[in-house]
Amino acid sequence: MKKFLFLLILVSILFISCDGKDRVHMSSSEALKEHKLLDSFSEKIEYIPENYTEFSTDTILSNGFIVKIKTYTDLNNNVLKKFNSDTLTHKILYRQFISEVVITKKGNEIFNKKIDFNYLSKLNANINKYKDDYIFNNLELNQFESLKKNEVSLILSFCNPGSVNCPAYNLIIKRNGNVNINKID
Repeated sequence: MKKFLFLLILVSILFISCDGKDRVHMSSSEALKEHKLLDSFSEKIEYIPENYTEFSTDTILSNGFIVKIKTYTDLNNNVLKKFNSDTLTHKILYRQFISEVVITKKGNEIFNKKIDFNYLSKLNANINKYKDDYIFNNLELNQFESLKKNEVSLILSFCNPGSVNCPAYNLIIKRNGNVNINKID
């Protein structure tokens, strides 16, 4: 019984002495550093667009081409932009887009591809320079050029977030399915 009483007193003293007085003079950031939590409280992460986004267009041209374009957010690839304000690090992740294009004429499929940086850089090696800092953000049908030349003309652009620099390219799909890509000056 004496041993139990002695053990109880010893455990009580241990609990009473662990009251956190050593941390009373620590700042909040020092306490967070001690527990390796400072990074999670000192940065703000934002995704643009925040959620999955998808839009589709179906166009029937008077020259017989049927163009279907489905563009959606690539949730796995993005461009990171960082800046600091006070003690907070802001990280904005701009998500890439992928476009699936299907072109038919008179019931025959001429073109069916997923258009993203990988596909475009195979067509034109200069596009690879945009991969790290630019987002592939727009692909649209150029109806006027498509009707005039009896081929499908798509305009695509890349944008550097936070900049007005948005180079554009013309993706031309011929009647036989051959593809050309040219920078628009």
